[in-house]
Amino acid sequence: DLEALGWRTTSAYRDGLTNHLVNGAVESDHMDALALDGVVDNPAHRARVQKRLRELEALGVVRWVDEHDRGSGLHFHVAMEP
Repeated sequence: DLEALGWRTTSAYRDGLTNHLVNGAVESDHMDALALDGVVDNPAHRARVQKRLRELEALGVVRWVDEHDRGSGLHFHVAMEP
């Protein structure tokens, strides 16, 4: 249902070199295919996407959610359970 709100996945699995080149954390969940980054193209839907991601986090569907900009633009980071 996130896609209906304008969610667009911008990063998922990354190998070590790609992770390094995009300034990813040394222990990034992306290298284990346990993380997604995404943006919401429609600013009017951003709060709704954030709310839904927090609901999924509270339900244990995802491990944690963060919204940050570490040099690649503001985006949501969603860490999954193994």
